[in-house]
Amino acid sequence: MVFHVIEGAATVQVEAQRFELDVADPCRAPGDCAVSLTNAATATPTCLFIADATPLHRTLGVLETRA
Repeated sequence: MVFHVIEGAATVQVEAQRFELDVADPCRAPGDCAVSLTNAATATPTCLFIADATPLHRTLGVLETRA
């Protein structure tokens, strides 16, 4: 997965690692990791661009869902 902050700020928690993102900051995480996104901008909404390969994996029949 790829995250890119368009507006605001975000905190990205990937497994045990935490990343603070500001405007124009990118971040990536393996698709099989637990990811938590939090709005770090207290006064404004945050806008993120998020891309992942889930639709491609679903189409190819290789999507694995972990509980």
